[in-house]
Amino acid sequence: MNSENKIKHLHWRAAFGLSPTEWQARRSWTVSQAVDNLFDGAAATALVEPALDGDYRPGKMLGKERAEKQKEQRQFVAELGREWIERMASPKSSSLLEKMSFFWHGHFACTSSHGLLAVRQLNLLRTHALGNFRDMVRAIARDPALIRFLNNQQNKKRTPNENFAREVMELFTIGRGNYTETDVKQAARAFTGWSSNLTGEFVFRQRQHDFAEKAFMGQTGNFDGDDIIDIILEREETANFICPKIYAYFVKTEVDESHVGELATTFRKTDYDIAAVMRQLFTNDWFYAPKNVANRIKSPVELLAGMMRQLEVTGLQTKGVVAIQRVLGQLLFHPPNVAGWPGG
Repeated sequence: MNSENKIKHLHWRAAFGLSPTEWQARRSWTVSQAVDNLFDGAAATALVEPALDGDYRPGKMLGKERAEKQKEQRQFVAELGREWIERMASPKSSSLLEKMSFFWHGHFACTSSHGLLAVRQLNLLRTHALGNFRDMVRAIARDPALIRFLNNQQNKKRTPNENFAREVMELFTIGRGNYTETDVKQAARAFTGWSSNLTGEFVFRQRQHDFAEKAFMGQTGNFDGDDIIDIILEREETANFICPKIYAYFVKTEVDESHVGELATTFRKTDYDIAAVMRQLFTNDWFYAPKNVANRIKSPVELLAGMMRQLEVTGLQTKGVVAIQRVLGQLLFHPPNVAGWPGG
């Protein structure tokens, strides 16, 4: 593959393609230059700061007022989704950061119907998208949107709820088959009291937390949620679970075990440095092998953002963007379930 085709391939996988103007500016770059440019742009990007009108607390409202508040919040989430797709499509934004945030949005799948919670979760994903996976998991475990989505506000000392702890292991970190039902029960106890308040902020409710000793994955102690996450990340199975998902998303659905093994080794050696793994992936010769090019079906959001970027489309109305997403089957902030959108 010649250098121009490598630049095209890189930007379709690491980003959302190139506009005609971008292509003319970058077509003569080396792969190293293009990769450096993508990472430099991601490092310089700020958080999302959209205006949010009104109070978050719909739980304190009744009847018509509550219904109007919920409608207002849904509209705000729809606007946030449109803004996000426009950033994906805009040459002024870091396409790598948006692509990585979108990947993690599918990994830590969560439905958000309240604007403030959706903004906070999106900023969390953007903050950690190319950072440290350990920090990301610790942060997402304190995310009010996810806590509510997975019912951890119901997880209390006297009445443990296992849903949150189970999904942290099954879908977010180590994968099915690498933990026991006892581990789920013990982890749930460690996450008791991890909740959120009426203003959508994380709170630790001491009276609802189980401070007793717990036995988890062969270790015993007075563990809390952070301890559980650290124990999970001590296991090599965690890198072996996350890296195939990265490979399937950015390279091809049929995973090459030897290539994934390289990425998993880097993930462990760098103590879960996401950027290190992604840079290794984008600079590796096998990433540009003919069998890994033009072999992946774009998701609806990738298709829409890529078309907008190539055709330099701007100023779409929120209703239209939402309608397109619904018809194509992928609406931001509304995954079909906690497993996220199926790929391929």
